Amino acid sequence: MRELFGTRDPGELSKVGRRRSKPGPVHAGRVFRTLPRWVPRPSSLRAKITAAFTVVVVGGTAVSTLIGSRIITNALLQQAGARVLRGLDAARMVHAGALDGVKESVVRVASSNALAEAAALGSAGELGQALPALGRDAGLDFLAVTSARGRLPWRDRPADAPCLADESLGALVRGALEGRTVVGTEVLDRRCLLAQNPALAERAYVRIVPVPRAPAGPLTEISSGLALVAAAPVLRNGKIVGAAYGGVLLTRRYLLVDQIQQLVHGDERYGGRRTGTATIFLGDVRVATNVMTESNERAVGTRASADIAQVVLKEGRPWHGRAFVVNDWYVAAYEPLRNYSGRAIGMLYVGTLEAPFLASRTEVMLTFLVVCLIGLVIVFALTYIITRKTISPLEEMVAATKTIANGNLDVSVRVSSHDEIGDLAVAFNDMLASLRTMKTELEQWARTLEEKVKERTEVLVAVRSRMVQSEKLASIGRLAAGVAHSINNPLGGILSLSMLAIEDCDAANPLRGDLEIIVKQTERCREIVKGLLDFSRQSNARVESTDVSAVVDSALSLLQRQAVFQNIKVVRNAQAGVPVVLIDPGQLQEVVTCLVLNAIDAMEESGTLTVDTAAEPEPPEVIIRVSDTGQGIPQEAMPFIFEPFFTTKRVGQGTGLGLAIVHGIVTRAGGRVEVASSPKGATFTVRLPVSREEAGDGAAEVAGGRARESASGR
Repeated sequence: MRELFGTRDPGELSKVGRRRSKPGPVHAGRVFRTLPRWVPRPSSLRAKITAAFTVVVVGGTAVSTLIGSRIITNALLQQAGARVLRGLDAARMVHAGALDGVKESVVRVASSNALAEAAALGSAGELGQALPALGRDAGLDFLAVTSARGRLPWRDRPADAPCLADESLGALVRGALEGRTVVGTEVLDRRCLLAQNPALAERAYVRIVPVPRAPAGPLTEISSGLALVAAAPVLRNGKIVGAAYGGVLLTRRYLLVDQIQQLVHGDERYGGRRTGTATIFLGDVRVATNVMTESNERAVGTRASADIAQVVLKEGRPWHGRAFVVNDWYVAAYEPLRNYSGRAIGMLYVGTLEAPFLASRTEVMLTFLVVCLIGLVIVFALTYIITRKTISPLEEMVAATKTIANGNLDVSVRVSSHDEIGDLAVAFNDMLASLRTMKTELEQWARTLEEKVKERTEVLVAVRSRMVQSEKLASIGRLAAGVAHSINNPLGGILSLSMLAIEDCDAANPLRGDLEIIVKQTERCREIVKGLLDFSRQSNARVESTDVSAVVDSALSLLQRQAVFQNIKVVRNAQAGVPVVLIDPGQLQEVVTCLVLNAIDAMEESGTLTVDTAAEPEPPEVIIRVSDTGQGIPQEAMPFIFEPFFTTKRVGQGTGLGLAIVHGIVTRAGGRVEVASSPKGATFTVRLPVSREEAGDGAAEVAGGRARESASGR
């Protein structure tokens, strides 16, 4: 019976309780920490202990209910399964008895002397008219006789030939002509039924009725009939002169299924319905059943579910378990009906309603829950009494704690027991003694703390002084910017007048050399002033979506026309599809120009300059990498290269403001500048964040196209 309710049932109601977990100790604090925030927490220890006991008892009750429901459900359904299996045995016996009855009736007709004479002479005469009456007297729906050659003995009924042409029925007749009495459950086609009796053909016609869970398909009707058929030899003087065959049509013959139902279940009812059902199938279609539809009609023409038909009809194996039959759940058993040749042509079914067993389960579980509820009330009462006795000493400690909170440490707690609570009272008194000691020490530390606060205040004053000094330096920087603006105009005048004076002096004039020195130093001052302006100003940059590759190509094209590029090999690498960035294009060109000129100065006008532009996905950035093959940057100078006025060039060749300006522009754009140096050269990498504007995609495509053109041109 363990196989009765296996994995065939995806909708089994009794899945609860299948997973049994081993209960462990329950910690009250852990229980309340796991409660949702909207659930109010117990405020007192007594309430927490009571709630913890409640959780344990209710949880245990729930687990016991689930496990009990599972056990009871399995037991009841196994009982139902055993019952339907016994019912299937009884149905098999009833079916076999019906076959024996048909066999006896046919044998009795075949033993008639008049029938033997007619079969031997090959002419039926009046016997042909008497056969239907003989069949009715024998309780058969049809009856026929053949000669020893397997032909009909009279000429006025040629329509009987389709029956003998049927392979299954022909096998029975051939067995009878060999001297054996044979019987089987056979499928008779419509032509054979019409030949025997048109009323039988009408009774065998069944229209398919759609029901839930039935297979959907092209089958809309069946016209063949399922019948119990027997054939017996007709003997004359000990010689086989013919064969008699006849049978009972099972389609819409409800006597057999009602007999099975009465034998297995009697008059049991639930909710006004019979609990037991039996069915005979032709294929997977019910042709005789006492399963009722919603309109209280026999469910003839409904189909069994596809999975059951697959097992019973296709694989030829019995099936038992929980099944949906027409309109309700049943505990059911099926087995194949086989014809004389051993082929499965239908099914025999016995089932019982599942609802009565589940109702019994529910009734038992309700009784169990009532008992558990009474036990829960008793547990609540006992818990209250026990916790009240246990919590009283703790309440005394709470009162003492409130006194201590008001600043009075001269209290103590009475020790009234020698259990854990008594140990807690002793520890509480020890704690009070420690608090009194600590209070004295804290008063001493307070005086010491005042002295330390005074010292820290002096330190803070010094720090504040340094911060004020930093603010002064920043103000001086702004003043320097203003001064640079003011100096720039006079420097322009000096430079113009000096250059005009040089034009008026010939090469022999001794003042020409001095004037050239003035012009050169004035230009150097102008560069310093320009650097001061670029470094100190809070630039109102024209930020827009900028094609990085295009700006780099533009800067290189301008610089390559200068003489400093005569001995420099330029390698330009541009990745396709570089996205746009948000930056002032003019400032970005200034960054590229400064980095390229610094690289050329580092190579002393001979070497290889490599300029790369590319995109990186994580994080989305555009990089500009400028590499040279110079001597590199000394390691001791690396921390200061972005500071204003710091330079490694010879005196008079640089202002020390270029990299500071580069750093300021890139930083304001949200990017950063990275430096890597070795004795074989230096590499400056500018990283700028990718623009997230909607127009960025189009600009990126333009940038990619220009970069590809630049790469192919080089």
